[in-house]
Amino acid sequence: MEKYDVIVVGGGPAGSSLAIFLGKKWRVLLLEKEKFPRYKVCAGGVPACIEEILPIDFSSIKEREFKTLTFGWRRKRIRLEWDFPVIFTVKREKFDNLLLERAKENCEVRFEKVIDAGDGWVMTEKGMYEGKVIVGADGTGSLIRRVFGLSSSGRWVKTIEAEIPERRDEILMEFFHTGYAWIFPKSDTVAVGAGGLAGLSSPKKMFEFLLEKEKIPGPLKVYHWAYPVFGEKAEWVKGNVLVVGDAGSFANPLSGAGIYSGIFSSLLASRAIDLYLQGEKPLHYYSSLLEKFLLPDLRAALHLSKPFYFSPWISVALGRKRILKYWGKVNGYRKVLGGGG
Repeated sequence: MEKYDVIVVGGGPAGSSLAIFLGKKWRVLLLEKEKFPRYKVCAGGVPACIEEILPIDFSSIKEREFKTLTFGWRRKRIRLEWDFPVIFTVKREKFDNLLLERAKENCEVRFEKVIDAGDGWVMTEKGMYEGKVIVGADGTGSLIRRVFGLSSSGRWVKTIEAEIPERRDEILMEFFHTGYAWIFPKSDTVAVGAGGLAGLSSPKKMFEFLLEKEKIPGPLKVYHWAYPVFGEKAEWVKGNVLVVGDAGSFANPLSGAGIYSGIFSSLLASRAIDLYLQGEKPLHYYSSLLEKFLLPDLRAALHLSKPFYFSPWISVALGRKRILKYWGKVNGYRKVLGGGG
């Protein structure tokens, strides 16, 4: 059985980022069940501050960059503007593939489906591997989370999305009492979609409302997807196992966004794993880092979600300055990288 310091299960943004962070120092194996590049349902909006976290040049895959965000509620609009790009859009197949290719530079990547795991080992269809640390980066239906008994948040968002061949020049987030809809422009297409908490909303109705309001013609080829958002029931570490990204239910419960928080969870996990392998901290230090750097914002978003969706227009108007400040910051990443905390 081949031995590794870290086995990462899942090669999406969170898993590939973790391999990038750890690969230069430790022996890392990344296992991914699908061949890349592959299509992924996603609006494709990436906060520009991600470039300060990941040592990667994203210029080759950026579709568009934006200094503005427009929020809608019924017939009203609020347009927020910054002096610098705060978000860029990507096609997820290109974004995910770029991260995986960078991970390959310093770690071993194998395209094998994981079928079982246990204390310090992972089994795929092709063999078994031994690891000092096992990381579940295997997304919404995480096998690693289930096998090791780590609970999810229990809060799920259902989405519907379509890509249309159209040119638009602004990002739009349209809010409803039970969810949200969006338009994210790419270079030659526009991602149009809607989402809301499972059982409490109808993404299809919000989607159809947005199509009519924005005069987007149909019929369209639509995709459906569901994923967990942050909630207090989630667990992230047990023994020598931890979870990152969607496997850890780190998507923002207010906006549904998951790329930034997923990659940031991997940054925190890399710090905890590094100290654990050096014998300086227990792996549960990951929970401490989450509590300090990531969970406060997610908890605030969770607590704000009910009053926000009750009156999105008032919430955005009153919180204008806070939103402007929030989108321009990265939550303590320099302290994490420098070993603070």
